[in-house]
Amino acid sequence: MHRSAQRRQAVFTALAVALGGADAVGSDPRGEFLGEYEPHAAGLKARYTGVAARYRVLSPLGPGKEQRTLVEGKFDHDHYLLAVKENTVVELATGRAESLGGERCTEGRNNRYAFRVEDRGADGYRLLRLEQYPPGRPPELSALCFPYAVPHLNKSYLDLAKDPTSRVISWGETAWRGKAVKALRVEFTVYHRDEKRDVRAECTYYFSPAEGWVCVGSHSHPRDPARAAGYTENIFAYDSAGEWAVPRRSELWYKENGSTDPERVRVTEIESFVPVGKLNEADFRLTAFGMPEPEGVVWEKPFPRYWYFVGAAALFGILALLIRYFGRRTATAPPATA
Repeated sequence: MHRSAQRRQAVFTALAVALGGADAVGSDPRGEFLGEYEPHAAGLKARYTGVAARYRVLSPLGPGKEQRTLVEGKFDHDHYLLAVKENTVVELATGRAESLGGERCTEGRNNRYAFRVEDRGADGYRLLRLEQYPPGRPPELSALCFPYAVPHLNKSYLDLAKDPTSRVISWGETAWRGKAVKALRVEFTVYHRDEKRDVRAECTYYFSPAEGWVCVGSHSHPRDPARAAGYTENIFAYDSAGEWAVPRRSELWYKENGSTDPERVRVTEIESFVPVGKLNEADFRLTAFGMPEPEGVVWEKPFPRYWYFVGAAALFGILALLIRYFGRRTATAPPATA
């Protein structure tokens, strides 16, 4: 009986190893991902934040119509300013365009609140919308953070994998849309805005080592068995002809539970994506538009830089006095006797 049980265990172990994946005996997909991806994570975040961008968002708007919104802005991880330059609905058959308004509006976000203001020219700005984030609900990142982060989770791919509440299911090589990629499959908790509760979801993120480890797409579906047939898919495209992969296009596809085919619900065409370095966080607040900060929002004042210069000057002054003092003592000291 003992040998029979050992043989059965050996068979089960061999099957698990043969099948592979995250559940294979002895596998550590989280550790494997961190070991391979983490050395690139800091560089990715540095490269794709502190950016000025211009892009056009295309969304279906009823039969035969499409909404087209041209946006210019800047973003730095969880801070951004987005100014609407054009906002039209276009009849696809004729090309006729009609303005939807909003061309004088700017969307802003920092890590405390989001807002929308309207430029009224000589009359200044008018506040149209204000949303303060409740404790424990961090804001979404800019949608253009997709090379290194999941915007709606407010997490980088690295932080998602390190989160102890996440379950890393698998990590390995695969092919996706004609590319050789590495795939991270992970289960995590996400806040469902419509249902106003946390739900579990599963997503596979695809990374391209040949393009500097940027994310080139994702495929996610809910863990709820009643809705598991639906899914969301993102496709990210880059211009990789230069020294680094420049984001050029993103597509969002959605398949409802019970439907037969997925529907493309949004396309973002990125016309320019230019790194500009560290941005001033004060530019992303209401005070930058001549308005008071929301009640209860108090920002920590940065330590004035000039105090560093004052401190350095004082230190050098003290050092000079000490050198002069000891120099005088040496000059007036009596000569040594034999």
